[in-house]
Amino acid sequence: MNMILLWTVVCAMFVGHASAGTESIKNSVLTLGVDTSHGGAISYLVDNNDPTINLINCHDQGREVQQSYYAGPDPYRGAQWSGGPWPWNPISSGDAFGHSSTVLSLNNTGTSLYLKARPLQWALNNVPCNCTFETYITLDANGAFVRNRLINFREDETDYGARDQELPAVYTIGQLSELWTYAGDAPWTGDSLTQVSYPVPGPPWQGFTAAENWAAFTDGIPQHYGVGVYHDNISSFLGGFHRTQGKGGSTDDNTGYIAPVGVRDITHNDEFVWCYHLAIGYLATIRGYFSSRRGMPCTFPVV
Repeated sequence: MNMILLWTVVCAMFVGHASAGTESIKNSVLTLGVDTSHGGAISYLVDNNDPTINLINCHDQGREVQQSYYAGPDPYRGAQWSGGPWPWNPISSGDAFGHSSTVLSLNNTGTSLYLKARPLQWALNNVPCNCTFETYITLDANGAFVRNRLINFREDETDYGARDQELPAVYTIGQLSELWTYAGDAPWTGDSLTQVSYPVPGPPWQGFTAAENWAAFTDGIPQHYGVGVYHDNISSFLGGFHRTQGKGGSTDDNTGYIAPVGVRDITHNDEFVWCYHLAIGYLATIRGYFSSRRGMPCTFPVV
């Protein structure tokens, strides 16, 4: 899913409004939206104090904040991408040919948002996955708690083994170009944070260790405002930046990338439930939010 397309999809651009097809929930601090015209990927995240700036990049269907899974074979049904064979790889929003995944059901209570989708295979032309993606989102203070569930029903029962998985893939706007984490040996003690260096342009992305299980892209202002992602118990991360640092909005090609990387064998009948947190704000606020969410139970609610 770390690919660059040559066309741009509609994204949230207008003051206080998201694009057509966006379902959103809001609290006193932030507003979060999913794009139902692109499989329900998270495409909209704004600070209510400045709703003119969508912090999520949705330049193409490989961006946004979304589920993406990898399994064999290589190639899957002859798929080719990025100059080589491409595996089984369904993603939330759609495929590299511009087709969109289908939202099967959605429930927005105003305080929580649930959706179920039939994703497409990224590197194939309009080929649905024999699987479903579900997402359940709630907001709290300056963050969001996102629960995901993959239900697989592949006809091919071959076990292709475990692979690295993006849990999730997060693409942020180009204005946020400083990548931060904690890389020391005294996590959650208030020890100094680490700014991660990375090659430009990416991909390939830079691997790094996040000892507190989170990372954030921020601007260069002294207090460092931005967006972070936290996945409990995952310390292996990827990150980097594509094109020009320090400028660009939600529809521009410039983007930051973060992914907590877990290892999972996605079998033919797998049911995979996993959770993560997003947070916005100044860097110290993001870190504090994630600290207070450590160890939260990860279960998918009955809907």
